[in-house]
Amino acid sequence: MPQDHPDGTVPMQLTGADKKVPTDWQDQFRGVYLQPEWTAKEGTDKNLFANIANQAFAAVLDLSYTVPIGKILYVNSISFAINGNLAADAEKNNIGRLYLYDVTNDKSIAVVGGNGGGQLPLLKPIAFSATTEIKLRLYNMAGHNTDLFSCLEGYEI
Repeated sequence: MPQDHPDGTVPMQLTGADKKVPTDWQDQFRGVYLQPEWTAKEGTDKNLFANIANQAFAAVLDLSYTVPIGKILYVNSISFAINGNLAADAEKNNIGRLYLYDVTNDKSIAVVGGNGGGQLPLLKPIAFSATTEIKLRLYNMAGHNTDLFSCLEGYEI
């Protein structure tokens, strides 16, 4: 453990030479919380999934969620998978399109499409405030029956 020095420095060994590095210990400890305080600030993972089997062309899979009062939902990723329901359809095009929709404010936020599935990872999470209702809507655009899967990943603070 480093010792306190009156000049506000801490001796450290850096690449074979002794150096003094200025430190402000008060700034170092400004963000330390006791467990009960940290728990209130810590984000809770939110991984929401939905699936439905044997759906015809143009079928829709909806996944709805309302952000609780006092929370903010940050969405990191949306994804989907779409598979032919019958073995004979496995090699066919299994095309789908997934929308992230803000129901409360009536606007489309993001869309991802693909053959067999798709994912939209977000480098900057999308934030939804308390009481906002969001919806993931997956459309079956294949010309045959499919099994649909959708997923939203993020965290809530």
